[in-house]
Amino acid sequence: MPLKSAGDFVVSGLRLPKYEAYFADLIPFEIESGLVSASGHYALDWIEDLPELKMADGAASLTGLVVTARDGQFGQQTLASLEVKGIEADLLAGRLVVAAVTLADGSVDLRRTANGIDLMGLALGESQAEPTTPATDDPVIQDVRVEMVQADRIRFRLRDETLGEPTELGLNIESVRMQNVHVTDLAAPIEVQLQAGFPLGGTLEVSGELSVEPLLPNLTVKLSREAKTDSGLREMRASRV
Repeated sequence: MPLKSAGDFVVSGLRLPKYEAYFADLIPFEIESGLVSASGHYALDWIEDLPELKMADGAASLTGLVVTARDGQFGQQTLASLEVKGIEADLLAGRLVVAAVTLADGSVDLRRTANGIDLMGLALGESQAEPTTPATDDPVIQDVRVEMVQADRIRFRLRDETLGEPTELGLNIESVRMQNVHVTDLAAPIEVQLQAGFPLGGTLEVSGELSVEPLLPNLTVKLSREAKTDSGLREMRASRV
């Protein structure tokens, strides 16, 4: 039987911890807090086997996220705000375009052990299994683009447990902006601008373009060291490393 529907939707103030029980076995951490909201306009036309689903003027937000490691492991992740604006999607055409993603005021804790670097028990940098090929009659999102990603005031902390005594390293990102991010085409160049500082002094500035796969950076990197006993400025250009 054909199914047609169109209209606006609004979801406001969903508390993530309330729904953690549904996927607790899939994640190695606890969600302490976080509110999710979403809105947009949709149009659904399901006549044949494949539904025609479109979204326009979509938006989503996440506020007050706090995630902690289980079993007393190192690490707590926080994010004051995440906003996604300008979501345009067409399921049948396989297209998803997002105008802007903005993040602000967060912290990320990482740990390095003899097995590598992990994020609250999730190993980073390990090879993943080959993805399965979907059936040809299933809708597949083949074009995913984000026009702009902006992150402000994000603190990274790495606890290195491979030495005699655990050592902590840090990087405070003041601002990072990426433009023209083609998620489904990692060879496409991404414009990058980054400003960061180190807890013990010094700054880092990065600007230019890079593609992810293959990794082809064309970046200008400025690193300044402003310690009490050592100061200097170095500038280098990395191109197609």
